Amino acid sequence: MFKKSVHMLGIGGSAMSGLACLLSNKKWKVTGSDSAMPYPPASDILAKCDIRVMAPYGPQNLPKHLSYCVVGNVIRKTNPEAVAAQESGVKLWSMPQALWEWFMKKKKRIVVAGTHGKTTTTGMLTFLLDRMGLDPGALVGGVMRNYNTNFRYGQGEYFVVEGDEYDTAYFDKQPKFMHYKPDFLVLTNIEYDHADIFPDLDTILGWFEKLVAGVPENGVIIAPAQDANVARVLGAAKARVVTYGLETGDVTPDYPTYTREGTRFIMTRDGWSIGEFGTSLFGRHNLHNTTAVMALLTELDMYHDALPQALLEYQGIRRRQEYIGKCNGAPVYDDFAHHPTAVAETILAFRQAFPDKRIIALFEAESNTSRRKVFQDEFVQAFAHADEACFIPALKKSDNLPPQQRLDIDRMVREIQATGTKSALFPDVQALADYVKNVADERTLVLLMSGRDFRGIQDLLVTKKDKNPE
Repeated sequence: MFKKSVHMLGIGGSAMSGLACLLSNKKWKVTGSDSAMPYPPASDILAKCDIRVMAPYGPQNLPKHLSYCVVGNVIRKTNPEAVAAQESGVKLWSMPQALWEWFMKKKKRIVVAGTHGKTTTTGMLTFLLDRMGLDPGALVGGVMRNYNTNFRYGQGEYFVVEGDEYDTAYFDKQPKFMHYKPDFLVLTNIEYDHADIFPDLDTILGWFEKLVAGVPENGVIIAPAQDANVARVLGAAKARVVTYGLETGDVTPDYPTYTREGTRFIMTRDGWSIGEFGTSLFGRHNLHNTTAVMALLTELDMYHDALPQALLEYQGIRRRQEYIGKCNGAPVYDDFAHHPTAVAETILAFRQAFPDKRIIALFEAESNTSRRKVFQDEFVQAFAHADEACFIPALKKSDNLPPQQRLDIDRMVREIQATGTKSALFPDVQALADYVKNVADERTLVLLMSGRDFRGIQDLLVTKKDKNPE
């Protein structure tokens, strides 16, 4: 017998699918719906948990006997299924509300927040705490490759969650992270993002100040030492602040070496060596994430003899530096980068790890921010780090975005060319794939960057026989 019944609107989202599986592990009856049937990896995760998914939205999807209805932030108040649920008298919960009430409230809460690196950092903390025998629960905004899931139904005292700054639901416009009440807060960085809901950086900083102020005096805030925006919000802190950084901070990595196999370094705390470590993740940005994790673990006195080996075994997150196969001998990597800072750091990481390769960067401007011209100039600077940058037109979404506010990809291509980097705009994904297959060889590395599925270009570039691991 099921304990309770819950129906989830927008179940294909990265957080919603993880919450659905957490509830299924709790022995609740879980169903869900979305505008279309979810695609991998969410579809695979939901199938493993034997959760029934329906599409498109409609009142007929609602179960007859329903305890709760959880509404994802993609749902508008006019959604017919949401309207029907509300009219039926069932209580509507947001995803963060449900996660707090049913999983986090009685745990020690570790929240990872910031513009970049949240998912990798949250996954790393989850895996290392697990390997140290602490059996944490977790909800991550991407699929942890060590578990092949985006959640962990742990029974230990800690719960680790990615603290997203995006809004909560159509009936609650504050950031999701405001619901999580962290005992321990890890800040990765703060930049302007989500131009569709935040008018300016000051608005974002205001919310982060509230998040920081909510950490209790006996809690801990882990913060980057050289981030000016983070420094602006730390004035609101009541909790102890521990800093970290690649060059300065309470916790720093000394003598880092970067290769395509990963990164090795000596971790120091207050100038004293903790030990030598290695990670399979490469690039300065991933060493930054790793240092944040080590700062929290050392602050909580969680150093364990198994930690160095566990860190080496952490495989990262799917679609972050994920090798998917070869195209005419060229290694093809898939990455989630869609903000200019992430684009630049990702390209530079591959440049550092593969100095002998010619990097062709492929980009899909599909997120609510990347489709806007707010980062027009920054994208030019970011893609100038590649040897070649290739684009396809942004999809026309039904958001009434005025033409003058849209990213001008034609102009961006011209300005990238002016930096000396080869660049072109292709009419569609098939034309782009055909071009790449024509120019790729063993001397090339192909880097895909998109916040979604890049319209299936992965299967156009890499055949089944070439999808074997490196």
